[in-house]
Parts: sequence; C-alpha cells; structure tokens
Amino acid sequence: MFDETKNAVEMTDLYTKDRIRIGSPLPRSAKTPDGICRLITHLCIFDSAGRMLIQKRQPWKKRLPGLWDVSVSGAVVSGEGSREAAVREAREEIGLSFATDELTFALSVYGRGRIDDLYTVTRDVDAGALTLLYDEVAAAKTASKDEIFQMISDGVFVPYRRELLDLIFVMKDGGGVLSE
Repeated sequence: MFDETKNAVEMTDLYTKDRIRIGSPLPRSAKTPDGICRLITHLCIFDSAGRMLIQKRQPWKKRLPGLWDVSVSGAVVSGEGSREAAVREAREEIGLSFATDELTFALSVYGRGRIDDLYTVTRDVDAGALTLLYDEVAAAKTASKDEIFQMISDGVFVPYRRELLDLIFVMKDGGGVLSE
C-alpha cells in the first residue's frame, strides 16, 4: 500500500536532556548532535490478562531488524507531543485507534541522544485481526512478561533492560512509587 506521508521528510524537534525544546527541527534521518536529544514514544498495549501486545519488526528495518518489540514505538515529529505520537503510531503501525486520554503515562527515560516516553493502555485486542503496516511490522501477538524475558534471553526481542520492562508491567495498572 502506498502511503504518501512516508515520502515526506519527517522533521523532529531537538531537546536538552532536561526536555527543553531548542533550535530548529532536523530531518528524522539526520544525526542527532552530541548532547542533544530527540523525543521517542512507546505504547504498551496490555490485555485484561496482563499480557502485552508485541510486534515483530520487518527484517529490512535499519535498526533492530526482525526483532520483537513492544506494541508500538516511534519518533515524535516536530510540533507533536509524545502522547499524540503514540496514538498516531498505533494507528499507522497496527491499525488501532485510541483517544489521547485513554493512554496512561507510565514514565520517561533519558538515554544517549533520546528521551523515551512510555505509555500504557489496557484493551483486549485480536492480534490476528490487526492491520499491520507492511513497511514496518511483520507480525503481532500477545506475550506475558516471562515470555518476553525469555525472548530477550533468546536474542529475538529488542534488548530492553529487564528492570525497565518489569517497571512497565508494574505501571500498566497505574502502579506508582508505593507498593500497595
């Protein structure tokens, strides 16, 4: 399927590590200057049994080809917020529509040249009925936390830190600082 928006040059805003927007937007394909960050969004979709919807990246993807990943991820384009980007990525990559207020902000993580915002939502989804974006997504299925950890050990899932994934699974129900 032809998507004319993919032919346009996507621009991304630049930020300090403290999330202050700076300078002019850069094309997504351009190298991020040292000491500067881009904003990345992730949406982890859980079912009522606590399993996460995961997607398999196409084998021709430049970064992390052929690996399983969280439900959806992507760069936040210039002028867009990370919550809106998560909604857009879900619609583009797997054909699911969400209202921005359905998403729960889980956490934000700073790392080399990027700030990653993670959101969660609970919805029972039939992975086999999703409309997958052929350019990016090869397959989708649900998996438990233990299954995802095993996939990481087997080298077939994006090598996220176990502690981060553990925290995402805790935060899916509105976790928080205190254990209840």
